[in-house]
Amino acid sequence: MGEFVIAAVLGALAGALGAAWVLRRRLRRPERRARVEAAHLQRAILDSLQDGVLVYDERGRIVFFNPAAQEILGVPREELRAGSRTWEPLGVDGRPLADGERPEAITASTGAPCAGVDIGIRRADGVRWATVSTRRLRETPGHEGRFSVVVALTDITERREAQEALQRSNAELAQFAYVASHDLSEPLRMVSSYLQLLRRRYHGQIDEDADEFIDFAVEGANRMRALIDDLLAYSRAGRGADPRPIDVNHVMADVLSSLAAAVTDARARVHVEPLPIVLGDRVALVQLMQNLVANALKFSSGAGAHVWVSAQHDGVATWELAVADDGIGIDPRHRDRVFKMFQRLHDRESFEGTGIGLAICRKLVERQGGHIWAEGRDGGGTVFRFTLPAVPPPAAVAELDGSGDGAALRPTPVV
Repeated sequence: MGEFVIAAVLGALAGALGAAWVLRRRLRRPERRARVEAAHLQRAILDSLQDGVLVYDERGRIVFFNPAAQEILGVPREELRAGSRTWEPLGVDGRPLADGERPEAITASTGAPCAGVDIGIRRADGVRWATVSTRRLRETPGHEGRFSVVVALTDITERREAQEALQRSNAELAQFAYVASHDLSEPLRMVSSYLQLLRRRYHGQIDEDADEFIDFAVEGANRMRALIDDLLAYSRAGRGADPRPIDVNHVMADVLSSLAAAVTDARARVHVEPLPIVLGDRVALVQLMQNLVANALKFSSGAGAHVWVSAQHDGVATWELAVADDGIGIDPRHRDRVFKMFQRLHDRESFEGTGIGLAICRKLVERQGGHIWAEGRDGGGTVFRFTLPAVPPPAAVAELDGSGDGAALRPTPVV
């Protein structure tokens, strides 16, 4: 009897477990179908991307790649499936990267991501260039303390070639401008010298028309000489030393010393607030500030000009410097135009110049990683603002521009 009860109980339990197992499988069937559909969708998305995607496991083996990755790397699919060392990355200088320098290897060993690393890829048909970003797939390392890694590749070959072509073109244009201006200077100097000699020796000895013609020729030669000098300055703008910490207070002291006569002639007052240390080229910064202050003195609107020089920090990594004046101002429609070559808003009789000065300023600022623009000033006049990279405090303390003693910033006296 006892055996019969046990058998009945076991039979009932077996039936219940079997029914539960069948029910569970029926309930899980939609879940499995959903997971399969999600996996197919993810694969379709990855296969349709123009950016390449690779996945390395903890042992450094490629376990996944999409068609774009295979196309960028130029490696047959069978080789990509076979192992990890199927493509050879190159540094920006063209040398092969060692194992520890490969972005995916860095992330695999440290877990730290790599973002936007430009590398070359040696292929059978030449070198392609790509931007590489890597991330670990899991929070904890796996085999031998290494992480599995996902790699994203963006082909930048065409963009890089276009940039290199543009750089070559700009270099050739700059060289042409320099050579042409330099070669024109000597014959123009001779023409100008003989015209001035004619004016001194024969002024008043022929007739009024002759005197007027000679004056026109001398004036034209002088304008041409100023234009050539400005073209030479524009071609050389920004060809300075590597960026380093520069105390702008010292720069302004040099600028005001150079412009002392112009400040006196304009009966101007130049107010200079305490200025920062920035990262840049000292020679270029002196030229930039001198151009802007001289511009403010030239376009004054009254008997005495006022110029203000100030700076403010954006709280992150940039200083914004400003040179403001109370002069005649610039129409809002022309505030972008004034930074282009040979753009003059006034006739030569009213204000001298070649229309290149502010173009030089823009080139000097952009070569140092900033940008420049013009605004109206409350109360009349113009404010020229430009940005330059800030210097981290440790670097600012360790190295100044060589003209100071490393002490705290000192304000430039008011002129």
